[in-house]
Amino acid sequence: MGIMLVLINIANFCLFLAGPIALVCIITGAYWYITAAGDEERAERGKKIVLYTFIGTILLILSYTFLIEIIRLNI
Repeated sequence: MGIMLVLINIANFCLFLAGPIALVCIITGAYWYITAAGDEERAERGKKIVLYTFIGTILLILSYTFLIEIIRLNI
């Protein structure tokens, strides 16, 4: 049970960090988009940052649901 407890603690730590990291990425992408001032390349970069952050967050939520509901891992 020792290795399982270590894995659960690592998963909890990663989940704890994921929210603030996603928030910083969304703010950064929004900053790039808002300050583009007509520069299409800069606006596109901001859109991609926000899009990829949302996709990553959705994947994180799905993987968490997989661990909790399907594997019955008590995180």
